[in-house]
Formats: sequence, structure tokens, C-alpha cells
Amino acid sequence: MGKVVIDELVRSRRKTIALIVHSDGRLVVRAPLRTSQKIINEFIESKSDWIEKTKQSQQARRDAIPQHRFEEGELFWYLGQQYSLKIVKSQPVAFQFLSGFSLTEQAQPQGKAWFEGWYRQSGRLLTAKL
Repeated sequence: MGKVVIDELVRSRRKTIALIVHSDGRLVVRAPLRTSQKIINEFIESKSDWIEKTKQSQQARRDAIPQHRFEEGELFWYLGQQYSLKIVKSQPVAFQFLSGFSLTEQAQPQGKAWFEGWYRQSGRLLTAKL
């Protein structure tokens, strides 16, 4: 097994060392202020098997997520239901949701940004109603 690389080391007023493997595979180590680098390295080495397994698990999750192409007929989830995407030549706005999603041909290359923005806005509106 290779040497474990720390992507970020955060020192704070805590009593224990914590290891966090983010979904993108980055390893963040949180340690008490005065913990020596030697002790941190020894701790990481003792947990290297767990770190490697967790990174592999995170990679498998990323690989399992379908990558959208933002093409005609592609399905997208919203509130527990799937809706298809329609690519249109023109409409009053570049992206909209009525009984399904529609995106103009001109906005199609930025489909990911349009969907992310819409999902965020929709989420804010839904949580505001709660």
C-alpha cells in the first residue's frame, strides 16, 4: 500500500484526531493544536487500510452516478417522479419546467448549469413553504 497523502490538515481546539474522506476522495485530517506531525503521520499510517477502503467506496459511488448529456428524451428526477427533457428551438426562457423539462437548443451546452440552478431555486422555494 502506498503512502497516504493528506490533502488538508486542520488544527483546532479538539481532543482527538479525525479523518474525513470527502466524496471527491480528498483526505482531511483534523487534529488538536499541539499534536506533532509525527503522531499525526503514525495515526494516518495505522488507519491506512480504512482510508484506502473508504476512498475506493467513494470512487464506486461517483462511478455509479449517471452522467447526464442533456439530450432530448433524457429523464430527470423531481419530487419523486421522472420527467423527460425536451429540446426546443425557441421559447420565452432558455430553461423551464411545466409538465416536463424544456431547454432551448442554444442553452443545451450549458444544460448542467441550468438544471443545477433550477434545482437549487426549487429547493429554496420548497423549504420556504415548510
